Amino acid sequence: MTVSFVEGALRIRGPDATRLRRFDDVNAHTFLGPMKAVDFIVELDNYTIFLEIKDPDNPNADSAAQAKFAQRLYSGGLDEDLKYKFRDSYLYEWSRTATQHPIVFVVVIQYKSFVSVHRLTRQEQLRKKLPARHQAPSNWLQFYLEDVLVMDCQAWNRQFPSYRIDRIP
Repeated sequence: MTVSFVEGALRIRGPDATRLRRFDDVNAHTFLGPMKAVDFIVELDNYTIFLEIKDPDNPNADSAAQAKFAQRLYSGGLDEDLKYKFRDSYLYEWSRTATQHPIVFVVVIQYKSFVSVHRLTRQEQLRKKLPARHQAPSNWLQFYLEDVLVMDCQAWNRQFPSYRIDRIP
């Protein structure tokens, strides 16, 4: 049974509710309190995706909000928020022993002026704030993060075609 969620003016669809779930939902997480949450969790066979979606290209967004987002994005301010969203989500899932596969943190940013070189820069900056397996200290025996990826909807849809993200018409 296909499941579908709306995030702003974007919709994500997946094959079933056991694999794709909204995580940033106050009804589902009454005990999060001050903790932050990623938007969605996608359970795949070999790893789990913590997914955060940002959509400054939302046709309903005003220019002031877009400018504020751009300033936070390019200054690295958004990275701080994303770091805590991942860490708090991980801690919540770990505390309920739901983290059984390696985790990949994916940030989808749908923003036409956010080109490939900018995405790679943000990706590298997030990797520094959230040490993934290949950057973790050599004495770590366990890893809480496999990798961090920053992409747009088109790249997401190519990489994860079973979990399409599309603009709502």
